[in-house]
Amino acid sequence: MDTTKDDNAKALEITKRIYILTKRSNKIINEINTLYAERVSVCTHTKTDIVKTVIEGGYLNRTEYIKTTVCSVCNKRLDVDTTIGGFA
Repeated sequence: MDTTKDDNAKALEITKRIYILTKRSNKIINEINTLYAERVSVCTHTKTDIVKTVIEGGYLNRTEYIKTTVCSVCNKRLDVDTTIGGFA
């Protein structure tokens, strides 16, 4: 019977440690999300990248050419330009 009591004590100790670490990780995740939001609001968006995407059309669908301007620092989408091409 002693081994069962010792095993449960170890399991309870591990459960307590997991609970503490979970609380810490939740606080860290909240802090990270707050900093992401603050970074987007403070960023001047001077460095940008242009990402081009093509969605091929089918028999009755036209091809879409999507040009997205994205800030290199905060990854915010600044502009989306969609052009519809001819039939595939």
